[in-house]
Amino acid sequence: MTAMTHLTRRNFLGAFALPQGRAAGASTRPDIIYITADQQRADQLSCNGNAAVHTPHLDRLAKEGAVFPNAFCQFPVCVPSRTSMFTGRYPHAHRVGSNEARLPADEILFSELLQGAGYFVGGAGMLEQDLIRPFDEFTLTPGARPKQTPELSGLDRAKRSAIFSGPEERHRDVRCLRAALRMMERAAHPQFIHVSFHQPHGLVQPLERFARKYDPARIPLPESFAAGLATRGEEFQRAARKRVLSGLSRSEVQTIQARVYASVEMIDSFVGEIVNAVERRGTARNTVLIYQSDHGDYGGEFGLVDKSPTGLTDALTRVPMVIWAPGFFGPRGSHRALVEEVDVLPTIFEFAGLPVPRRVQGRSLAPVLRGQASEVREAVFAETQEDFSSKMVRTKDWKLIVHRHEAHELYDLRTDPGETRNLSGSHRPIETELRQRLETWERDTRA
Repeated sequence: MTAMTHLTRRNFLGAFALPQGRAAGASTRPDIIYITADQQRADQLSCNGNAAVHTPHLDRLAKEGAVFPNAFCQFPVCVPSRTSMFTGRYPHAHRVGSNEARLPADEILFSELLQGAGYFVGGAGMLEQDLIRPFDEFTLTPGARPKQTPELSGLDRAKRSAIFSGPEERHRDVRCLRAALRMMERAAHPQFIHVSFHQPHGLVQPLERFARKYDPARIPLPESFAAGLATRGEEFQRAARKRVLSGLSRSEVQTIQARVYASVEMIDSFVGEIVNAVERRGTARNTVLIYQSDHGDYGGEFGLVDKSPTGLTDALTRVPMVIWAPGFFGPRGSHRALVEEVDVLPTIFEFAGLPVPRRVQGRSLAPVLRGQASEVREAVFAETQEDFSSKMVRTKDWKLIVHRHEAHELYDLRTDPGETRNLSGSHRPIETELRQRLETWERDTRA
């Protein structure tokens, strides 16, 4: 890092620093609880219309707060996506394009800015070292190795799922929950607590008491399961056939999805414990709680499970997002606005009464949550550099995916929400307009 870059960064962070630490009026700012699941689809919430999965606690928060069924991540891979969450910037701007990439030295994390504004910054669960760096305290709860043990019954390595039947306190997400609750209890206010659960990412490991609620034979699969890979491009098909998790039977996919649903209900119960802790200590009206996932999962789409090959279908880019802040806005229920994960940072900052840095590329959801606006944007965007180099623009009605080395994809989401009929080349005015939107987005968000 050059001296000039270091000076700029130091001055930038200094703008958020309180002259007398946390005593300088910071105690009036809200507590922020930021809960993330790993690899959960948007439709794996009952409040988003899925009657097969049970999420009563998140349903309650959605009813008393807001749920955004049209929330999208910006890169459907863990580290790039989480970097967008913590910087409020698109992947091509923050330059973290894989799970192995390091955070550039000039990128600013919102946890650093909250720290400078007087927040205790703590967390528990799983998070990359570059993103943990500014935390006052972070309890890592690494996962168990995928091997047959008394705690993991019926483990199938190929399908990356098992039922955890050992002592519950040994489960990594139970340890994450307990660490977060202890931190919430003893930390100073205002506090930012990031609770980063591992599930339902593979190795899928629901606790036994949740797993026995779900009969695999009763788990519905997407319509595109029957079509398999036939509706995808040649390059995608070749990449998919190299994966272990392709070519599975209906019953095999249902078994995996039953365990995923059980893991989702397990995480939902943990969210309930966190909310109960907030309400017991009497701080609910000065708390902002946000729940989301870093990316989705095929969940049987095109006959696939997991997230490989990394494409830009809604299965991978559409994520759950629930916001609950009873002291800041009333019940909004399900809101159809198109939102992105980069919107979390400016939303948190607006509720905390902090200026949103100019580098941030997301938009605050506070006006929508307060009933002052009905929409946030006309289109959402995503990109990937993993199996394919691709970029996506999506409105409520249409989606265009532009590939560097493969034929482009255009879908009419009104008649084909499963993205099985590629219309690229047959609706040229629409495709041209979407391509222009994509080029404008790339140009305006490069820095």
